[in-house]
Formats: sequence, structure tokens, C-alpha cells
Amino acid sequence: MKTSTKQATKTVVIIARIQFKSDARKVVYIVRSSDGTKTYQTYLLNGKATGCQCPSRKPCYHGLQLEQIEAARVASYDKSYKDAVAETLNAFYSERAEQLDPMVNAIRGGRIVEVRWSTLSESERCEANASFA
Repeated sequence: MKTSTKQATKTVVIIARIQFKSDARKVVYIVRSSDGTKTYQTYLLNGKATGCQCPSRKPCYHGLQLEQIEAARVASYDKSYKDAVAETLNAFYSERAEQLDPMVNAIRGGRIVEVRWSTLSESERCEANASFA
């Protein structure tokens, strides 16, 4: 007769996360042992566990859980970074569009054939901008 025992699910307690400036792909997590008496270092390269100092057989639960934690961290960072870049670009181009709108309308209306801003002095630029208003 077979009996099955249900093992309690262990969770990783992270003490510190270290990322190397020289190679951002390398990450070391310092984690607490399941009994809370020791600390181990778990090494990740490109989000995959490559080693752990714990005495268990490999792959240990430290590596497996830290892979998931690191993947979630990278995904949230990517999303927040992309959102921040999109917001910055949107603000930049909205501001530029407001500045260029009178000029574009003047060009479309046939009032201006060509403007070379680099050849105009500061006072000439001010006069040109005033004539668009």
C-alpha cells in the first residue's frame, strides 16, 4: 500500500539582491535557509539559476523560485520603463508640435517656400516666429 505525504511548500526569504555593474546579466541573491539559521547565495545568469550554496540536490527550490521572482521583476521593470519612455516622448513631441503648428500651416498655405534656421540670427528668428502668429 502506497502512502503519499504532502510536503509543505517552502518559500524563499530574500535578504539581498546584488546585480553586477560590469555585467548586468549576473545577479546574486542572498537567501535565508528554510530553518532560518543559515544564509545561502543563489546565482542567476540571464534570469536562469546557475548555482546555489545550499546542500540540497539540484535544482533546489531557491533557484526555481528566484527564477520566477526575477522574471516578474524584469517584466514589471520593462513595462514601467517602456511606459515612462512613451510618456516622455509624447510630452516632447506634443510640445514640438505646438511650436511647429503655425509654421506648418504657413508652409501649407504657400506663404513660405524655405526656411533655413541655421542661417538666421536670433532677431530674425524672433521676427519670423512673430509673423506666423
